[in-house]
Amino acid sequence: MDYTVLQHKLEFCPGKVAHYSAVSPTERLLVVGFRGTSTLSDILTDCCGRAVPLVDHNSIGDKIRVEIKAADGCERITLEDHDNDGDNFVRCHEGILISAKNVLNEIEPFLLPLVECRYRVIFCGHSLGAATAIVTAILLRSKYPDLFLDTKQIHVYAFGTPPVLDHDSAIASCSFCTTIINNADLISRLSISNLAVLLACLRSIQSKLAEHKMNPKGPVSSVAFFNKIAEGTSGTPLMTLSELNHTFDEAHKNLPLRKPEHLFIPGKVLLAYYPWHNEREEPKSTGRNNLQCVQTTGASNVFQRLEIDGLRCLTDHLTSSYFEIMG
Repeated sequence: MDYTVLQHKLEFCPGKVAHYSAVSPTERLLVVGFRGTSTLSDILTDCCGRAVPLVDHNSIGDKIRVEIKAADGCERITLEDHDNDGDNFVRCHEGILISAKNVLNEIEPFLLPLVECRYRVIFCGHSLGAATAIVTAILLRSKYPDLFLDTKQIHVYAFGTPPVLDHDSAIASCSFCTTIINNADLISRLSISNLAVLLACLRSIQSKLAEHKMNPKGPVSSVAFFNKIAEGTSGTPLMTLSELNHTFDEAHKNLPLRKPEHLFIPGKVLLAYYPWHNEREEPKSTGRNNLQCVQTTGASNVFQRLEIDGLRCLTDHLTSSYFEIMG
């Protein structure tokens, strides 16, 4: 394809994400790629994870609500300066929102004329870049709703996206965002709600340790505790699988998903995974023939717990792992 690079920005300060833009007159397509976490500045952006509402300084109020409503078979985005039915503003990751606004300022001058000429727009990225691509698309669609009535006009392909939008907004973005998650990718499950579930599980484990006199508070219980750890995977589990699942279920029941500070993976989510034969045995072959994929959303139960499984939860987030599952 005959792509021409319009812009290539390398950024090295917090709140800014490196990106490039390329256009193909033949395909009538503009592609904007966003780089994932690569520098210390990117890590600082990742760490600014407070859930904040979208802000429009030209608005009468200090916040703006973005609603996605069906109209004539297409999505229409309406903006409201006041929220009469509670705190329902679209909320997103603060550091990523700042980055998205900076990117939008950079690409807006050449993007809008192309969109007006009916060029399609594709945003893509990995990790931090994926989240920034999604929020940039939301800002663009909300700022110019008449230009993006056709949902095919813009689409985001996001790989290894961290939780970045509130519950309802994450689901509402399914029509213009496709997110690919690899297996037990930990970054895609790092959210306040999942940490709350993890704390509930740790409290249950602590109760089990105390019940079996293994809570390491004294010399005798500490020895029993370390002996239990030394058993490894060949020992008897402290909790059965059914007890652990019950703990997860109870934690989820007590956790309001629509709480403003809880963020989720946006869009239509494609989860690629290698199935296990049972709880302890991995498949003998991890070739592409064993790879399976299921379509879901970021609010699915599969993303409502941290999959901590050795180094795999970290290596599954690497770009090389995503290249592998994409073939």
